[in-house]
Amino acid sequence: DLVHEGKLYTIQGKGTFIARPKLDERFIHRAFGFFEDMERQGQSLVTRIIQQQVVPAPEAVATYLQISPQTPVHCLVRLRSVQDETVLVSTTYIPEALCPDLVRDDLTGGSLYRWLQTRYGLTVARAERMGGKVQMKASTIPDIGRIAMVSDAQGAPFYLMKPTPPAGNPDAKSDVWDREKPGHCRWNELATTDAPAAKEFYTALLGWKSERMMPMGSAGDYLFLECEGNQIGAINPMIGEGQHPMWLLYLGVDNIARALDAARANGGTVINGPHEVPGGEHVFVATAPDGATIAFVGPKNG
Repeated sequence: DLVHEGKLYTIQGKGTFIARPKLDERFIHRAFGFFEDMERQGQSLVTRIIQQQVVPAPEAVATYLQISPQTPVHCLVRLRSVQDETVLVSTTYIPEALCPDLVRDDLTGGSLYRWLQTRYGLTVARAERMGGKVQMKASTIPDIGRIAMVSDAQGAPFYLMKPTPPAGNPDAKSDVWDREKPGHCRWNELATTDAPAAKEFYTALLGWKSERMMPMGSAGDYLFLECEGNQIGAINPMIGEGQHPMWLLYLGVDNIARALDAARANGGTVINGPHEVPGGEHVFVATAPDGATIAFVGPKNG
């Protein structure tokens, strides 16, 4: 899910500032979450809330947040302890408009950044804090949803989207993905220069799991990805020399031979395959006339 984006500023002696520029939605940060740092080290962090209220932004705070003085902001003062020893007092300011109900939320457990992502959809901010970069700022497409493009720490670009459900069907779910059906996306494969780092990035950002793997020799392991119990793709450690990290989408077809002919007839260039993959189906990779790379998967002859 996606709503806001940006960086966070930590000013020694003044606190941690989450900003929103006047003319576009931004959630600003430049510090790693302390809870997540302790979590990675196997430490148990206890949080005590000293202050959690909405206040008018003081002039110094408003300057850092790029908002008008007296604009309502959440002021969070938290006492952080590890093994019964106080190690940090953190002060965080967040514009109330970004997360209006935060004043009533229980913030004593877990990561504040994770909570802001889960509760208020601040995913772009989290991606950027973990080493990603914003390539296209968040924007709204009428009747479609909110969308932004970011890249992971290795440089692979991808879109984040919060769809707008059709009128009269608020519980509708996207049918773009289907592991079995032709005409749908059936596999997502990331070719990257650092598969373990990419695994940590996407599992933390999107809540995916990666528990299965397939050895790929000296290149490393092919890391399978799961979302809500469904295997949706993998992280491929094998990347060509000079190739930029990228996601490759595999579209399902009912006949690989026919799809191959159609790709060539319409100006496509086959750069890999067709060849058989585990499970008996066949795949090939092609570039479109405009240079976009896409893959196809399905039975050899229907």
